[in-house]
Amino acid sequence: MGFPKDTVHAVEMIKLAADKNLTSARFNYAIMLSNNVGVKWNPFEAFKHIKFAAEKGMPVAQYAYAIQFTDNLVVNRNLDEAYKWLKLSESGGYKGASKVIEQLKENGYVPNEKDDDFLFNSSLSGRNFQSEQSLISREWEVDFIDFNSDSLTETEDNGKLEEFLNKESSLIRKTIGIVDTADSTSNRLEGFEIIAEASENGSPEALLLHGRFLEKGVKVNQNLILSAEKYIKALRFGSLKSVERLVALIKADDFFDQLKIEVDKENPIAMYVWAGLTALGFDFKLTNGQAFDLLIKASEMEHIPSIIEAGLCYSSGTLVEKNIVSAEEYWGKAKKLGSREAEVRLAMLAVFNESKKDLKDEIKTLQIANDEGMVLALTALGYCYESGKGVKGDKSEAVKLYRQAAGRGSETSFNALKRMYNDLRPDEEIFEIVQ
Repeated sequence: MGFPKDTVHAVEMIKLAADKNLTSARFNYAIMLSNNVGVKWNPFEAFKHIKFAAEKGMPVAQYAYAIQFTDNLVVNRNLDEAYKWLKLSESGGYKGASKVIEQLKENGYVPNEKDDDFLFNSSLSGRNFQSEQSLISREWEVDFIDFNSDSLTETEDNGKLEEFLNKESSLIRKTIGIVDTADSTSNRLEGFEIIAEASENGSPEALLLHGRFLEKGVKVNQNLILSAEKYIKALRFGSLKSVERLVALIKADDFFDQLKIEVDKENPIAMYVWAGLTALGFDFKLTNGQAFDLLIKASEMEHIPSIIEAGLCYSSGTLVEKNIVSAEEYWGKAKKLGSREAEVRLAMLAVFNESKKDLKDEIKTLQIANDEGMVLALTALGYCYESGKGVKGDKSEAVKLYRQAAGRGSETSFNALKRMYNDLRPDEEIFEIVQ
């Protein structure tokens, strides 16, 4: 504003002010450290500056400080400590704190309201904090994440399923991980159509919902075998709630009788489901070899999930000898049949194995799939930004993408986050993770 943009000089000036312990400067410098703006990403150094600003009574810093105690990444998870600082932030007028407090309670946290001396200590209260605020845009915020559950609220009965479908289309898309873009095909769809399309495109939330509709016969004919297929795919993409649904399905007295009848009829969906239940340890009626044979047979019938799963077996060496060429062949076949997941798998293979120098097409594939709600693509993009493959390396962007994926149930992304933090972790007691 008034002269050319110069991030480096801006950081220098803010750092000078931070060195003189100006509260807002220390907070803004922390955000620069957290977001790789003009300085290297360093969440631990950022923590110290955020703590200083929080203790000086800055409501937005109190919010940011509270978030540090929710995820076992910078410091040990301590929801009581997080709650205290969120209450202080809320009392200072920061609206984001109220939302996180509500979310904590929804996830089962019961606050200990006894420490009134802490909550209303005037030296920490934002009500006494005057003009110093954040200069950085609101994009710096790190949303609260419960890494122990995925992002979809449980739906228990037909009424709730119908109620969900009646929500605004934009809210449905947001819930199942679709990124609104001008050319998004889901913009032209409503309710169940949005979910069905996102289910095909690899959204774990959409797969779980689609499975529920099929299980209960809402908007579609009841089909327990197809419902199980959706739950297995949702679980593959990280939906923890799909485990509960799978267990409930297979406990039904006649489920395996129906499954065997359909397998004998050479129904490829049933073949995939029985192979999947075997591979996931839900059933032991088949040997691993028999399960793989079912996958191959279903693949020959052009059942896309089976083709992709067969490729995964070859790529990981599960059930068969590892053979990347065979994996590529199976995913190539699924891609020709229109599978977005197969397209993403092939893109990921090119990125991870560095088989191509120019990864522009692969990055575009991942970005499109991410916009469509595929958490696998979101995780892969996180890796690209972390490693600098196909894009300019940006640790803070990698962290942001990994956090989003972890919040949707991706264990791979959360493990990547822990690795990134541990690689940089200082040898100081406050940063030792013991939980």
